[in-house]
Amino acid sequence: MKLTIVPVLFFALLACQIRVQADTTGAVQVNINPAAAITNGAQWGLDDGGWLASGTTVSNLSLGSHLIFFESASGFITPTNQTITVVSGQTTNVTVTYAGAPIGNVSVTIVPAGASANGAQWAVDGGVWQASGATVAGLNLGDHSIVYHDAAGFITPASQTVTVTMGQTTNVTATYTPLENLTVTIVPAAAITNGAQWGLDNGGWLASGTTVSNLSLGSHSIFFESASGFITPTNQTITVVPGQSTNVTVTYGSIVLLENILAQPGNSFAFNCLVTAGLTFQVQFATNLAQTSWSDLGPSMSATNAMTPFVDTSATNGQRYYRIKILY
Repeated sequence: MKLTIVPVLFFALLACQIRVQADTTGAVQVNINPAAAITNGAQWGLDDGGWLASGTTVSNLSLGSHLIFFESASGFITPTNQTITVVSGQTTNVTVTYAGAPIGNVSVTIVPAGASANGAQWAVDGGVWQASGATVAGLNLGDHSIVYHDAAGFITPASQTVTVTMGQTTNVTATYTPLENLTVTIVPAAAITNGAQWGLDNGGWLASGTTVSNLSLGSHSIFFESASGFITPTNQTITVVPGQSTNVTVTYGSIVLLENILAQPGNSFAFNCLVTAGLTFQVQFATNLAQTSWSDLGPSMSATNAMTPFVDTSATNGQRYYRIKILY
């Protein structure tokens, strides 16, 4: 009987020594979509660790909560941080999608073309200078500031704010206004030969046909140099307005008294006169050069570059002096 008891006690002892060891760690794997986000820099990190590539599995994690965070990717919206729970003996699989960023575009066309040739460009939000017609893509939705580069001979447009909408290209036309030009032409040619010139504001003398560029907007004064044998035009005020060039033609008037002065029956007096076309004039007379008041001889007349006869039927005795007064 004793021989049969020993094996039973041996197996009982072995059974008491067997223990079950529970798993106290887990793992996490994160997959990132889409592939373009990964190409553009998307990665993930766990707790205080470094960046990890999509599909990486981190093992031997303590059970419980862990924080997953994400790296930004150009052109995509970075997902928010996530808290996951690590379960004993399991791999927690997380799939995260980087959504395409809500973006739009801006394109600016500069007119006129000559402004671009003289340096006109544009930039958005302080970025690099862009040529006319260029498009800046991938802008966040909302308001953006456009500024313009100076162009020689043009007024630079003011900065402006444009609104970018989802998936759309905001088209802007920027107009550079030419700084205005003024050209003055003097006629007749004989007046130029005899010294006729013109000046602008406080500047010096300029020849007929000269163009003054880059004038500021508003009023400017034109004045004229005398020319031997011609009537000097009165000063003129011109107004420079945006988008227009100003051309002025000014006439130096001349008076030619011919020597074919004729005595008429009854002691009246007649003479012929040639006044530059375009002028309005008045013939006047006086009996004494010292007197300050001259009398009109007939009505005022408009010159036509033709010989005009005058007859003073009241010149019956004594002496008279005649003059021609240019009215305008």
